[in-house]
Amino acid sequence: MTIETATYTPQLDATYPASGDAKSEGDNHIRLLKSTIKATWPNLTATPVNPTSADFNTLAGAATTGGVGLNVATQSSANNSTLAASTAMVQNAIAAAVISGTLPAAPGAGLEIVSDNSSAANWGLSPASAIYLANTFGAL
Repeated sequence: MTIETATYTPQLDATYPASGDAKSEGDNHIRLLKSTIKATWPNLTATPVNPTSADFNTLAGAATTGGVGLNVATQSSANNSTLAASTAMVQNAIAAAVISGTLPAAPGAGLEIVSDNSSAANWGLSPASAIYLANTFGAL
């Protein structure tokens, strides 16, 4: 009897065992099947896995098409867990963000930048503007 060798299920030869092989070698084939299944699916535990063939096809399609049709558990906008963030969750979080305060009126010719000292927003010269003005007009 020919006993094949394989590590993962795709490496199994569907033509083995041959119909004329000794039945006493059947246990070797069963052990090979078990070892390849366990190697192919190493993270399966005692917990049942219940995806349908359609679920597997969706995952396989998503892996090759960039995720089209793949649905994952997502979090709500109030949830800061490690669940995936859906587009709706991100949009809700942005809409719920509160930005308070007003900017002071811009003082000049557009050379300023807004700075914040954690208590008030202020206008000031950007470093590039300060260098430009110093080079053009001398000391500020």
